[in-house]
Amino acid sequence: MTPHGAPACGGEVREVEDGGRISEAVVRDFLLACLRHDALHDVVVERIDAMATEGQLEISRVAALLPRLHGELLAVVRCPDWIYAAGALIDAYRDATEEEGVPR
Repeated sequence: MTPHGAPACGGEVREVEDGGRISEAVVRDFLLACLRHDALHDVVVERIDAMATEGQLEISRVAALLPRLHGELLAVVRCPDWIYAAGALIDAYRDATEEEGVPR
């Protein structure tokens, strides 16, 4: 089922910078996960509510808003934040490989 007025996922595969490929469905799932996260969810709902109150709740207006909100959050990320994330990912990787019996 597609959200209100949204185009259906056509199974498109997109290329990423390193030559890898990612499906349209995964891209959309990632976007929704980010936008539903506590860091953005409340402001997204507030902005959608404001648009609805003004009688301007249109899919194109909301779609134009979302990259800005995501960008505003990424704009406050600093090097220590990326280092923290990298450390958490390395820990998770090591935990997973140790469970498989592959020491790293």
